[in-house]
Formats: sequence, structure tokens, C-alpha cells
Amino acid sequence: MKLKDQTIKELEHLQPSEIIKVYDMVIALKSVQTKPVKKSGLSYIKVRKALESIKGSLGKDIVLLREERI
Repeated sequence: MKLKDQTIKELEHLQPSEIIKVYDMVIALKSVQTKPVKKSGLSYIKVRKALESIKGSLGKDIVLLREERI
């Protein structure tokens, strides 16, 4: 809580117009926060299913594309 207390102390020295800006930033930060992504093996399974219809080697295709750029 030390940082929070220091921040509040600094806020006391700001002008009202500056405090409004800080408040707007706090509200913006709260709205941006996202829920942590739950890790599971399902993504891996989805990718495998999506790629099983592809013929040939995806790795070789990537190597060829890289060589073309060089």
C-alpha cells in the first residue's frame, strides 16, 4: 500500500483540472483490464483439426516462403 499512499499524497498537490485527468486515466485503465485466459489443450486440438485437411508439409512451405524473401 506504500505506492498507493504516495500516489494519494501526490494527488493532493494537483490542480482540480489535473485530478480530473488522473481520474479519467484510472477509469480507462479499469475498463481495459481483461480476464486471464484459461489455458487448456483445446486450442491445440482445434489447430490440429484445422490442419489435418492440408496436404503436404506446412514446415516446408514456410521454409520456401522464407527463402523467397531472402
